[in-house]
Amino acid sequence: RLAIFDDYEFFGDVGSGSFGKVMVVRHKHTKQLRACKVVAVQTALQGELIDTEIKLLKSLNHPNIMKMHEVYLEQEQSQGSVKNGNIYLVTELCEGGDLFSRILHHYERLKQPMTESHVAFMMLQILSATKYCHDRDIIHRDIKPENILFVDRSSSSPLKIIDFGLADFSEKIREQAKEVKVPRGGTVGRLAQMLPSVNGKHLIPWHERKRVMQKAGTPHYMAPEMIQGNYDLKADLFSIGIILCQLFTGWHPFYSPGDDEQAVHAKISAPEAVSFPRDVWDSVSRDARDLCSKLLEKSPPKRLSAEQALAHPWFRDPSKPSPFGNVSGLSVSIFEGLMQYQAYNKLKRAVLQLLTRELSEFQIQELRKKFMALDAAGDGLLSPEELVMGMRHVGYEMSGAELQQIMAALDGTGRQRIGYKEFISALIERRVTFDRQQLAACFKRLDVQGAGRISFDDVKGIMSPALTESEWQEIASLGSQTGDVRQAEITFEQFVALMEQTDG
Repeated sequence: RLAIFDDYEFFGDVGSGSFGKVMVVRHKHTKQLRACKVVAVQTALQGELIDTEIKLLKSLNHPNIMKMHEVYLEQEQSQGSVKNGNIYLVTELCEGGDLFSRILHHYERLKQPMTESHVAFMMLQILSATKYCHDRDIIHRDIKPENILFVDRSSSSPLKIIDFGLADFSEKIREQAKEVKVPRGGTVGRLAQMLPSVNGKHLIPWHERKRVMQKAGTPHYMAPEMIQGNYDLKADLFSIGIILCQLFTGWHPFYSPGDDEQAVHAKISAPEAVSFPRDVWDSVSRDARDLCSKLLEKSPPKRLSAEQALAHPWFRDPSKPSPFGNVSGLSVSIFEGLMQYQAYNKLKRAVLQLLTRELSEFQIQELRKKFMALDAAGDGLLSPEELVMGMRHVGYEMSGAELQQIMAALDGTGRQRIGYKEFISALIERRVTFDRQQLAACFKRLDVQGAGRISFDDVKGIMSPALTESEWQEIASLGSQTGDVRQAEITFEQFVALMEQTDG
């Protein structure tokens, strides 16, 4: 019997992803509702794609990207990769529906356009998450309204980009491009077909060999270069440009009722710039149209990047609400909590990070707002400068040395930046009470050998920043009644005692 059925109850389907169906599940102990993507791996390519999706979701750490809780494998692994069988990805459950449903609600049912302020509020989150991925050389390849979910049904609900089943590192995609034989295009191609053949051979070969990258995505949201098989990160921005048009007007720039996939691709691939019908765009501002036009630029080098789009004048209007940099929601308690966290021993910090992964979006919604309030740049990371700006606003004083201690405790990348999950874990203890059962579940997760004790080897892989063996021995001595660290192992009771300590 697979372990997921011991841990979760399964309910109905809620949708389908790039390579599987999505179901609602409830954790048997915590009673939390989550989503579970069930993927039946039947080919080597599917196995590789799901491997990549798992690795990416484990590494991505942004308030507007779907959080993965755990993975269950039905089959044996082969050298760390999945083989045939079902794979279960348990993620957070977003209960507010998808962006496509909201577009339909406005333009089909209400017959009312979305306000530009509301569109800006949503688009800033989409572009922030996209920039975060692109800064790590990750291309999503399937950004569309159905892959953007709302956490709840409120108009101000946060957005989450989901379904990284087709995502990958752009450099890896380039390296895996295959050489294929394709008909010559353009003037040379036409000339080749006009010239006679000599002794059965064409004077100019009708075909040429090109390296073509793997095509991926949904036809109605593909960039022209994706259709051609030679693309980079900016393919995602073309998809976002189509979504932005739909948000402003409900109008798809490349699809008319009755069009098949071939007709849509022909319009996308046509060299002409996108035209914006006056009767559709009459009520949309000039800056908004300009942003759409620059995202739908057919030539990738001329198209805006996510970073450039975020800096577009349309977003700079102070009347538009932004999910980022709203310092009015900050308080002194945030910085007191960060100071307290950096004084904890490293094991306690690691356990708080593990416990944070188990929390629902509802439980951390206030802390998410605090994080985004500090994130003035809207890049999904907190810099020392952003912390200083926040402290000034609330009148909290901290020395440069204390600030560096906080950065050292929470910066798992070495780039002088605090990630979203790390920030939440630093402040969660003040807002959520973890009971003995939750600590037992966390201890069990650390106790990989099932020995009833945890050792340095058990915990070194989950620490961020990394834990050294000497630091582990120091922690073990804190939990030991005798101070004997020869075994350097911690029992559950010692583990609970360490978690109840307020400092290291």
